[in-house]
Amino acid sequence: QQMEHIDGLMLPGGRFPSPEEFYVDGKKDEEGRSLDRAYAYIDCIKEAESHGLPILGVCAGAQMLGAVHGMKLYRNAHQYTETDIEHKTTKLHAHTVRIKEKSMLNKLIGLDEIMVNSRHIEAMVNDDKQSDLSIFATAPDGVPEAWGSKERGILCIQWHPEDFAADGDKTMQKLYDWLINKAKKHI
Repeated sequence: QQMEHIDGLMLPGGRFPSPEEFYVDGKKDEEGRSLDRAYAYIDCIKEAESHGLPILGVCAGAQMLGAVHGMKLYRNAHQYTETDIEHKTTKLHAHTVRIKEKSMLNKLIGLDEIMVNSRHIEAMVNDDKQSDLSIFATAPDGVPEAWGSKERGILCIQWHPEDFAADGDKTMQKLYDWLINKAKKHI
């Protein structure tokens, strides 16, 4: 009911577990944490997509969108890559991200590389063949940092662009403007 009168959906980040089938390792969540938030996100994604609404996912929201579309998660970015990159840090400028040429993200922000923050320990598997979403950007160690689908109106960002946009960063603001503009077209 809460989604009846919306024209776009943004799924923010947060620390909450995902369903076990989203992970490649098949282990159980040892802490026994509630999946309520994850299932609320899944329901919101399905409802938004059933109405053709644009969706912007940030960090855990991006991971949920990717997993709903068949992408898989590693519980820890260091499980599959030797890296010096801190993927869970409070630094505003943690590492660079390489953006694929001519990708939706590249066309949206007009850059091939940007500096991002990084607050995630989980990471998407760098394989978009199992999904209808495409990987748009990766960290130097290969960890996917952005994915989505222009046709489906989905944009997933692993970092937290709100930290930059709040300080007036016009490049990061373009991510939110994308959702606003797509939502206006839905009206």
